[in-house]
Amino acid sequence: MADFSGCWLKHLDDVGTASPVLPPPLLVTRPEAARILSLSVREIDRLRLSGKLLAKRHGGKVLFPFAVLERYAESLPWEVDLQI
Repeated sequence: MADFSGCWLKHLDDVGTASPVLPPPLLVTRPEAARILSLSVREIDRLRLSGKLLAKRHGGKVLFPFAVLERYAESLPWEVDLQI
């Protein structure tokens, strides 16, 4: 997992100019979590209700820590193509 501890990363744009890149957000909404994991919002809700994705609540909003999404993605098995 990447460590973004307060530093700004730099990347080169199309013309070779370095520009700052912000670290990922600490918390994301259900639709953002779905986009990040390439899943539907309904599947995100199922994973949350089954305890496979832990979320936090702020008022009426359900928010997912970005680190939780990274851990979930890393926990998935690799797809192996057995046909050669």
